[in-house]
Amino acid sequence: MARYQSSGAHLFDSAAFEQIKSKLKKREDEIEAALADAVNFAAEDTVTLTAEEWNAYFRIKSDYIGNKVRVMRRASPGRLEAVVGARSRATRADNFDYKVMPGRKGVRLRVRRGRSGGVLRNAFVIPRAKSNGKPLIIERLVKYKKGEARNFKHGGKERAEQFGRVRTAEQLRFKALYGPSVNQHFYDSRARVAPRAMSEAKQRFMKAIGA
Repeated sequence: MARYQSSGAHLFDSAAFEQIKSKLKKREDEIEAALADAVNFAAEDTVTLTAEEWNAYFRIKSDYIGNKVRVMRRASPGRLEAVVGARSRATRADNFDYKVMPGRKGVRLRVRRGRSGGVLRNAFVIPRAKSNGKPLIIERLVKYKKGEARNFKHGGKERAEQFGRVRTAEQLRFKALYGPSVNQHFYDSRARVAPRAMSEAKQRFMKAIGA
């Protein structure tokens, strides 16, 4: 039985065939590079849009978010994936808009824009915290007792001996106040900002490859 087998050798001579393969390979490399650029653009744009949304949503200094959301890993032609990460540490309440009420009657804390916030009656402000020298908003959890030590230790020596190294919330006299972390916000905002970033990145990719 006769059989016909088609191959590139029937269409081009060997030199021309290798030249065409080289051109196709170069085109493939160009497309992969353009796609990697588009993925990195989408990642960077996600960071920018997240910061803009954060600042539009919270009453906080615009430079706070800084590099707390950033591109953790960039894409390359051999690995077409970028990773965006956000810091998970909670945001200290003093970074938001606050005001000490007259007569030390608590602290008014305003976290979200467009809302009046609320007054924390048992809260007060330490002007310079030991950790970083910045103000720190503290809430008292246990009613003041006459003769109480003027420190922020939880229960003193006797309670430490009674309860050992483990202390429950009921034993705490004070706690520092915190607001939402950048990571908490990013967990929600990524569903809104990522599609916008991807749409723009797709347009840039299509333009780059002339499609």
